[in-house]
Amino acid sequence: MSVLTRAFVNLSTVAAAGLLAWQASAGFRPLFTAATVVFLAALAAGVVWRGLASRALLFVIYLSPAGFLVWTGRNHFSFEVVWIAGLLGLMLSGRDAWRWHLPSPWRWPLVLWALVVAASWPVVAGRELDFAPWIIDLPRVANTSIGIGPGEVLIWTLYVVLTHNIGLLWFDWLYRCYAHDASPQLRREVLWPLAAAVVVACVVGVYQALVDIRFLSGHLWPHMERAAGTLMDANAFGMIAALWGPALVALVLPGGGTRAVVTAALALGLSVLGVWASGSRTALVAVIAGLVAVAIHAWRAWREADAHAPLASRRHLVVAGVVAGVAVAAVAVMFQTPGITAFERARHLIPGLETTVGHSLWLLWDRMGYGAAALLMIQEHPWIGVGVGGYHTLVHDFARAAGGYDLPPDNAQHWLRHHVAELGVLGALPIVAWTLLFLRALVTPSRTASAAPGLLRGALVALGLISLVGMPGQAAAVVITFWTFAFWYLHDSGLDESRPVTPWPAARTRVVWALAIGLVAVHAAATYVEARGSLRPAERAVRFGWDYRYGVYDIERPPEGAPYRWTMTRGLMVVPVAGSVLRFEAWIDHPDADAHPVAVRVWAGDALVASATLRRGERVTADIRAPAGRSRIILRTEVDRAWRPMDHGGTDPRELGLAIADWHWVR
Repeated sequence: MSVLTRAFVNLSTVAAAGLLAWQASAGFRPLFTAATVVFLAALAAGVVWRGLASRALLFVIYLSPAGFLVWTGRNHFSFEVVWIAGLLGLMLSGRDAWRWHLPSPWRWPLVLWALVVAASWPVVAGRELDFAPWIIDLPRVANTSIGIGPGEVLIWTLYVVLTHNIGLLWFDWLYRCYAHDASPQLRREVLWPLAAAVVVACVVGVYQALVDIRFLSGHLWPHMERAAGTLMDANAFGMIAALWGPALVALVLPGGGTRAVVTAALALGLSVLGVWASGSRTALVAVIAGLVAVAIHAWRAWREADAHAPLASRRHLVVAGVVAGVAVAAVAVMFQTPGITAFERARHLIPGLETTVGHSLWLLWDRMGYGAAALLMIQEHPWIGVGVGGYHTLVHDFARAAGGYDLPPDNAQHWLRHHVAELGVLGALPIVAWTLLFLRALVTPSRTASAAPGLLRGALVALGLISLVGMPGQAAAVVITFWTFAFWYLHDSGLDESRPVTPWPAARTRVVWALAIGLVAVHAAATYVEARGSLRPAERAVRFGWDYRYGVYDIERPPEGAPYRWTMTRGLMVVPVAGSVLRFEAWIDHPDADAHPVAVRVWAGDALVASATLRRGERVTADIRAPAGRSRIILRTEVDRAWRPMDHGGTDPRELGLAIADWHWVR
């Protein structure tokens, strides 16, 4: 089962990455080719040149958004699929890629987590296309009341899928390659490339804040006067800069001596400046937690200094700390970043400054309606949620239903609440289980003399605290950073979870696998039932009230005659109810219909209300009763073939199926 489940997750993740690259290439055509080439190159290089491939890929993760901006003149989160594809190719290289390498106590929740995502995302993607893939590029198809189309929804859904499973597969790959290796190899092939990239990102971020806020930036960030570094996202940049503060100290200090201490202090100062320039409130909390971790480590090092040279050791630590602190404070005060600083943006959340304790707690919990929308989703779909990646798509409509909020797409502002809203209790169960296991590992004292566990603990705890009021883990670069730090912490702490352990007895393993597969199957099946039911786009349009249609052209108003609209071979439309009975009337105009009549069928909801074979001049009619208690009705039409006037001497290139008279309510 280990091989089968790993193969399923591998193939599902590759399919998600390939589909994302294909769909996103509509906005940038070379994207699919670039992702494919990078994937294949990493797949081949991972067998022979693993270290070189990992260093190259990891170095570009934080820098690729700025690179795409230089290359294409714009940036989009979907462009990240290029380095994601490369990382996926690296992780799938070699025969060991087809079995799990996680330690047994953690294997079950993490594998189950990956399986839930891998099995459910095709259903969610199919749902947003109404299980009709041909509609993806049609104009005027809106999956929400604010007009987000199915192609855009699909891109976001696939990106969220990859943030889940690329992180889980990366964590497994780290165990595969470095669980039994010494720290130098891990540092050389994984940590130093990421560290070098974050230094470049922070330097660029500081330059943006102090010199040119538009340099290598875009979207709304220059307008908000917030530095985005090289990540084209000020929030992601701020969070990565904050997390790497104590991590850079942990990476540099083992070198020993005054130079290492001063370098660590400068790196920490650069991290703080990056957070300050980003204007990220959540990153501000993270960097404070990181500074506390560094201070605790410095205090312990000062107390445990060599008894033969305590003065020199302490002097190095104190002087380096004072220099770094004074430098950071001087830059912050003297230059006064021209943008909106993290502290300025956090003022309205701090009780006693611009708000009360009660209002601050409400803001942190509800976040202007995002919490209320998530709770309504959980209330209505408690077991399987609204689907992976579905919160962003549905939040505007659910927020209006929850309390009249008018919200743009965003996350649930709470990591666990977001996952329960998307995956339900069943899908979030393995996530909660692993989180509890990891928390236990975080509070367990390290069994080694390494400084890394204590310093990394601060960064990981900070990320956990921030996840109670935000979702930093929805950026793929942050996800890779988290799982890297989690493995680094375990690797250097010497805990049992840092290495694979003896497998469970065969009988026990079979029982656990059976329960895991059963949960995944139930979750996927229930997701499909909901996808065909209340979460179907047409059903959402009926409930929340917007014009959902596909395969139907705009209404035509001829100078003489009544208005009508054409459909394609198949069409679906959500019609507002304006009476108790709708008189449906339609016809065809195929040039060959007299010799070859056209089969026509019409459904109202799931009920077939009309079926006829038409020649030119003939019409099909039906009186359709409006469903009780509903403000809209779903109509579907189908003809056995369509025609194009252009093929018969005309100029109209459209595919024409059925002509439908404008809606006429007789009662």
